[in-house]
Amino acid sequence: MDEGYQLLDVREPAEFMTGTIEGALNIPRGILEAAADRQYAGRREELMDRDKKWLLLCASSGRSAMAAAVMQQMG
Repeated sequence: MDEGYQLLDVREPAEFMTGTIEGALNIPRGILEAAADRQYAGRREELMDRDKKWLLLCASSGRSAMAAAVMQQMG
């Protein structure tokens, strides 16, 4: 965090509500592509800066690994 990373929790909202790391943004893995798409009206502005550094988290690393691959593909 001290190096400028942002936290992205890709778990579902109900999981996120049970606890997360302070300051984490919650965008479920299932809607990540839409949320990061600059052309989508429902995009999340937090994801529009492609120079941000992200640390991704989920319950067991599967969703965060898939989300990291998608984010890399999207730039």
